[in-house]
Amino acid sequence: MSHSARLPILQDGQFQLIKNIDELQKMFAPIESPQEALSYVLMATPFSAHTGQKINPAYRYYTDVIEDTHVVATKDGFEILLYTYRNFGCGSHPTSTIRVTLRLNGMISYPSQRIAYANPAEDNLCVD
Repeated sequence: MSHSARLPILQDGQFQLIKNIDELQKMFAPIESPQEALSYVLMATPFSAHTGQKINPAYRYYTDVIEDTHVVATKDGFEILLYTYRNFGCGSHPTSTIRVTLRLNGMISYPSQRIAYANPAEDNLCVD
């Protein structure tokens, strides 16, 4: 959750304005279901969910398998596969997978990131 982001959340018929990750954590923890885990990390991180992906023959792939976003329960919480896209800079703008580890108390870590694919048409693109 960025420093300037604000999230309105409906809870018990009342809107609550969440101003930072600490408030989000207090509202959601303990995180008890895969659906709640996915919602939480999508609000708390800049990453996105990708589903229904198809191989695009024009793209360059860096992995043998393209997985949809999914949530796996672990003994300490959840592991969630999300995606991120390199929006800015010059050169290639790849899409990468991010394996997010979410503990039941709302603590998040990103132990793994791997480039999944890139559109060669964006190889020389410069975005500020």
